[in-house]
Amino acid sequence: DPEEFILFTENIITHWEIHTGFESILEGEITQTGVGFVYRRKLRRLGDMFRTPAAIRRRDAAENNRDKETEISHEKANENR
Repeated sequence: DPEEFILFTENIITHWEIHTGFESILEGEITQTGVGFVYRRKLRRLGDMFRTPAAIRRRDAAENNRDKETEISHEKANENR
């Protein structure tokens, strides 16, 4: 008989399974075990999975500031033409 345990949280789903049975007389008892782990999180990049949300916000803020500075420098360059 299989034994299963499933744990749900907001962003994580874990699943454990143990199945014990007899495949044949010669092989004896066979035990199958398995673990499943699902981690749900919205990511812009795969590497964000290993960063804290605060670190991601800091990086995104720095990128936004860099983009704004680039836009301003392009506008000034266009005004000087």
